[in-house]
Amino acid sequence: MEAIEIENLLQGETSLKKSYSLDKKKMLYNCSKCKSPIEIISMDEEFIEFKCNNKHNNKMKIKDYLEEMKQYNNYALNNDRCENHHIKYLSYCFECNSHLCEECLKSGDHVYHYKIDIIEIMPDKESLNKINKIINDNKIKLKKLAASKLNTKKQLNNILIKNINKINQTKENKKKL
Repeated sequence: MEAIEIENLLQGETSLKKSYSLDKKKMLYNCSKCKSPIEIISMDEEFIEFKCNNKHNNKMKIKDYLEEMKQYNNYALNNDRCENHHIKYLSYCFECNSHLCEECLKSGDHVYHYKIDIIEIMPDKESLNKINKIINDNKIKLKKLAASKLNTKKQLNNILIKNINKINQTKENKKKL
């Protein structure tokens, strides 16, 4: 399953990047309450809303989500291999909160457990393309906001300098009188 890089939303926000940086290459995304994979329902510059296989529904600030995710920043939880046999998993067991490979399924240990086939919940290319478009649009918005912020800061600085010069000029004129 492909992961959505939430970190992209933080591009340009260096204070957030420093506080919540995680290794993007080794982090996929889980529920912040358990180690289950998540389905992202919605996401914008500030908030993420998701649900997991264990029925946790959550809407929270992205920075809070990343902070809580530090406890599950374990690539082994998220890679495409089961934890026991290191074989590509096929299913997810809700009772054990774990991915199951063919060997796990053959063992019979999960025969009466509630399971779901991973292929059923994988996002389709259209959904992934929509999410990537939102991410790219947000990158552009963030760049525009950063440029606008810099421009406004320069304008305010120029106004401040002009006002300081006016005050100094007024003081000089009063001294001359």
